[in-house]
Amino acid sequence: MRADDLPCDGKAEAASAGAAASGVVCAPESVEDVLEVVRFDPAAGVGDFDDDRVLVGHRAELDSAAAVHGHRTTTAGHVGLSAPVSQWNVPSSPTSLAGAVPDAADAHVDTPGDWSWALLDTTTGKTVGSPNRDTFLNTTESMIKVWLTTDYLVTADRTGRGVTASDQAQLQRMIHFSDDHAAQWAYLRLGGDAAVGELIETCGLHDTVVTHNWWSKTRISAQDAVTMGRCVTDGHLLSPYWQAWLLDQMRHVDASNAFGISQAPALAEVDPAVKNGWTERAIGTSDIWAVNCLATWDHWTLAILTNYPASLGLDHGASVCRTVTQQLFG
Repeated sequence: MRADDLPCDGKAEAASAGAAASGVVCAPESVEDVLEVVRFDPAAGVGDFDDDRVLVGHRAELDSAAAVHGHRTTTAGHVGLSAPVSQWNVPSSPTSLAGAVPDAADAHVDTPGDWSWALLDTTTGKTVGSPNRDTFLNTTESMIKVWLTTDYLVTADRTGRGVTASDQAQLQRMIHFSDDHAAQWAYLRLGGDAAVGELIETCGLHDTVVTHNWWSKTRISAQDAVTMGRCVTDGHLLSPYWQAWLLDQMRHVDASNAFGISQAPALAEVDPAVKNGWTERAIGTSDIWAVNCLATWDHWTLAILTNYPASLGLDHGASVCRTVTQQLFG
């Protein structure tokens, strides 16, 4: 994508040499320009194209946007909650159709890359997983879109701004098609880095690391991923209407987005709500795939993270997610 192809209402300009590595920068003239600069372009297609090519907002404008939309930004650039959640009220759930997972659950996959998994029982709060479930950090890629959607809905309610039909269409594209333009639109309106800071504080994450002005490069552990998954789906943040809407979107993502956990034969009789993330990236002199699978159903939330040489393709990451799930529930 060239700079002159980006939807910046004629104000797009190439990034400076120092910022070129992190994509194209639009220079909005006002806070309103920041809030409205990203528009969905049907010609750009759907799905996870390279997140590196989406817009990067300016820190000053993002700070202003955060203030406009009801966030209170700390000196560290993170966000404090107006009403922090001290504990979760987890609703009761039916027994999993896939059965119970033993305390000593284990999984093994054949991959040359790094990988981890975590499984949370939302009725007991107990998590099992790989030994590195809280130490291996992968870039979130589009998995974080489930938080951006939730935070947008919560913020709209808290500020009294409400959700317009246009807003809802953007959020639907973000979940159903994993559209990056829609994600960047929400990210900017939520204050950029402040949105990720609020994720950490609201959901009580411990391992997650913010990458400045880059939502897809937020680094997360499998342990934090299942915590995020429960946080956005257990009903303590969203109204019943919006919670049902979000889960419905996650259960009906585009077929190209539904790989991994939901494909495991052991889950053939259940209907997981999923939000995966996947991107091919250059790390130093090597190209890798970063692939994350997140799903929630009945009383389980499962996250599987992996990265590996790009030559193996996306299907390898999907296979890792599918294999781990089958070993746990098969």
